[in-house]
Amino acid sequence: ELNEEVVDYSAFMELIKLGMMVEKVVYTREDRKIWSWNESLAKWESRVERMKDNPEYIHVSVGDYFWQMHARTIQESEWEAHRIRLSWNEVKARVADKRFDAEAANYIRNWWETQRTPLEEVTDDQIGVEPSPMVEFEFFEAYFRYPIDIAEEEMPIDETDNIQTSVGSVPTALRAIIHKDARKMMTIKYNTFPLGLSPFEVCSYVGRPQSVMGIGVGHMTMTYQIEITAMHQQRIDSGTVRNANAYKYKADSRVPSELPLRPGSGIPVDEMEDLEPFAVGSGFDSSIEAENQALQILQERIGFRDMALDEAAMAKAPATTTMALLAEKGRRLDNVLRSIRRFKKRLALKAMLLYKAYYP
Repeated sequence: ELNEEVVDYSAFMELIKLGMMVEKVVYTREDRKIWSWNESLAKWESRVERMKDNPEYIHVSVGDYFWQMHARTIQESEWEAHRIRLSWNEVKARVADKRFDAEAANYIRNWWETQRTPLEEVTDDQIGVEPSPMVEFEFFEAYFRYPIDIAEEEMPIDETDNIQTSVGSVPTALRAIIHKDARKMMTIKYNTFPLGLSPFEVCSYVGRPQSVMGIGVGHMTMTYQIEITAMHQQRIDSGTVRNANAYKYKADSRVPSELPLRPGSGIPVDEMEDLEPFAVGSGFDSSIEAENQALQILQERIGFRDMALDEAAMAKAPATTTMALLAEKGRRLDNVLRSIRRFKKRLALKAMLLYKAYYP
């Protein structure tokens, strides 16, 4: 019910390729109206059933997750934001259940009117100015961790010694949904997540010091892939040049300037020496060895060869070398797995807190 299997596939693909994955823990309650036929009364009856009442994981794409770029860890960032897309129907539904401010939604609709083309303006004036139910609007669900200054009389009293603490700032967790283009805040309130925690969790593939973003396989292989691709294209171009022939012919011959060449075709000439083929260029030496060497370095860079060591080569190596290779063989993989286990542990902890707080 946590939706973990569906979320993990997309999240792990981003973790491996981009070096970072983000998941969000939310508590979902979903009620549906179900119609059934009553035989005794000979009519249709409706009833409301609760389909969901549990926490679940949501995959947040790296491109839709924002934080303070100067923060060295996600805990140092004073805010986190998730870009979400809601249809106009979903916006109106949130206004109806008081999750969105009605005045803010009307402001969004007025902003939408300014973005229409002249043709859309003419069409919409005929049917009423209202966004299509499926028109999507881009919002940012932001979580802030800002200190709020409070007055001295509002400061809490320490129960142990009954002495009022000094005046200062209290760190407060806030949650807001903002439409950035219209510069309008749809809602803002205190973060109701248990213990004021953020619902987001971040995991990196290979961590980098002083950085939230990790290093993925895509980043590791980019320079080597460019090198291998360039050499591969040169080898193809070399074969093309080697197999491309041109023709030279006497100026006073009747050979046409453009020869229609095809298998089995003939070319009329006055003398056999009037037409002579020659190669456009000389072939380049094969670059397959250089490609394989770059590929080998690439595999060592991403740790692939750590898991695929040649047992025959290891058998001929000294004992100390073999022990060192075996120790290094799984170190990088163990670090990645350890990071994922800690990430899953933090997600499970937040799911349990939501169970405790909201489960009936």
